[in-house]
Amino acid sequence: MTSAASLIRNSNITTRHTGWDLPVPACTRLCPTLWRNVADSDRQSLVIEWDARFSLRSMLARSNTIWDLSDQCANLYCPYNPDNNARTVMLPPDPMPSDLTSILAQEACIQSHYPHYGGTRIGILYATSAMTPYLIPVPFLDGVTQLRHISQLEVSHWVNRLATKCFIVFTSKFHKTYNVIPGTCGVVPQYGYTFFRDTPDAYSPPNMLIRELAFIEDAVDNVTGNVLVVKHPRGNKHNIIDMDTDDITIVNALIQGCTLFAVWSSHF
Repeated sequence: MTSAASLIRNSNITTRHTGWDLPVPACTRLCPTLWRNVADSDRQSLVIEWDARFSLRSMLARSNTIWDLSDQCANLYCPYNPDNNARTVMLPPDPMPSDLTSILAQEACIQSHYPHYGGTRIGILYATSAMTPYLIPVPFLDGVTQLRHISQLEVSHWVNRLATKCFIVFTSKFHKTYNVIPGTCGVVPQYGYTFFRDTPDAYSPPNMLIRELAFIEDAVDNVTGNVLVVKHPRGNKHNIIDMDTDDITIVNALIQGCTLFAVWSSHF
């Protein structure tokens, strides 16, 4: 059985625009660079059913897969075309933000990005060469104005989830949610925290900040690449809320108080 992801990757897909008058307008929601969810219900979604007797929609709704058709738009009238809009941010950054200077530069890119992002949430970044964790803005994906799913966060500003996988992303991989806080036995925490990491295909450098916080001594236990953390009510990771300096203490305790990163290779 061919997977939905391989069907998307190997199919010749044509986006047909109707009702356009000359000159050709901007692509808007039909732009091939915008990420789409496989199981979305609107007309920009892609659901392929090759046997009417067995619907794929329920399976795709749980696939946590997003896709796009191109990393650059060729429409001269589209603001997502980098040839006529220098304020379009190309992701992931190269190199990735690793210290305070590069983090501030990436924040400036997010602020100046056009078309403007539809919203942001505040997360915490543990960058590979940073001296301390930093509160950073995590924007919504281009074209998203209301956050309904954690996969609609544009985490690629801070962690390299793409590497060589430019058009298909399995958003259930390389992130993990924790709803238990060390040192709170008998107390049900109000919030949970979801950790994002770089894909191993990115061959990122060791995270020296995590190494220090987690008291890692053996190189084989190193966490590679940046680590991004977002906050949400316990049991509802899709309702992302802003973090503050108090959360840094809690997340540091998570890192220090459990085998959080030792099992990432096998669980992500």
